[in-house]
Amino acid sequence: MARNEFSVVAAHVDGEMVLRLRGDLDTASARDFTFAATAFTSSGMRIVLDFEEVTFLDSAGLTVISAAASELSGNGGSLSIRNAPASIDRILQISGLTGYLTADGSPTEAA
Repeated sequence: MARNEFSVVAAHVDGEMVLRLRGDLDTASARDFTFAATAFTSSGMRIVLDFEEVTFLDSAGLTVISAAASELSGNGGSLSIRNAPASIDRILQISGLTGYLTADGSPTEAA
C-alpha cells in the first residue's frame, strides 16, 4: 500500500487557528505534525484540526494529537477535530481521545 504524503496548512478562519491536515498521520509524520502544532500550542488559542484529507491515523498520530491537546489545555486553549472521514472518526472514538477534545459542532464531535 502506498503511503500518502503528510502536510499541514495553517490558516486563521473565523477567529480560530485551523490546521488542515492531509495524508497519513503516522509514525513517519508524527514529528512533522508536532513541529507544526508546537507553533500554536503555547498560545492558549483555539485550534481546530481539519481532518477532511487525512487518509490514515495510527497510534503515533493519536499520541501527538493527545500531547497537543494537553499542552493547549494547560495554556488555556482548546483543540478540536472536524471533518474526519468515517474510518478516522472510528479510530478517534475507539481510542477515547474524543472525550478529551472540545466539541465544535462539526461532523466529528468530542463527546
